[in-house]
Amino acid sequence: MSSYTDTVNCMLQHPAGIDKIAALIVNVARLNPVASKANSELVSMLNEFRCILRLPGLYKLLVNFDRRDSLESHLSTAINVCYYLTEGLAFLGNKQIVPMSKTREDQLSLISCRFWLLDTLLTVYQLYKKVRNTHDRQDELDLAANVASLPLCIHWSIGSGLGLSKQQIGILGLFSTVVQVRKLLRALNDKKQ
Repeated sequence: MSSYTDTVNCMLQHPAGIDKIAALIVNVARLNPVASKANSELVSMLNEFRCILRLPGLYKLLVNFDRRDSLESHLSTAINVCYYLTEGLAFLGNKQIVPMSKTREDQLSLISCRFWLLDTLLTVYQLYKKVRNTHDRQDELDLAANVASLPLCIHWSIGSGLGLSKQQIGILGLFSTVVQVRKLLRALNDKKQ
């Protein structure tokens, strides 16, 4: 029990860990075929919380920018800056902190998902090149998780969606999140040693 508690405590000390715990809860909640109002409210609240957690990521992207990085790295940074900005503005508009119409908020939300899709496609490309050369197990899992995220990115990038059920969204999201949690736990464990 102590090891489990230590792991959760370690994750709760990092924004990425908090995000992954919230993502696990969201995706498990989506697996419930009889989605109650309380279940829907929980998913909505945790998704908003995750959006708030991503806002500092914009600062981190800008602070860690290095002109000497590769073109792919610059492209990834630009895509993520646009993703975080549009998602953050849509969120702030939804909360009426930034005044905007519901139409504008929906447009920004859709655009943010398209930037997420672009980033996921670029990540899949980068990981595919890497896996082809190294056959590293973690890279293979990361590639699989990003490929599993593609239907989610596409689903939320088009106004009408792909027709995925909440359970399908939960399964794809859960797989991707479990891989990300595993990677995060390894990184946190390596930091402790």
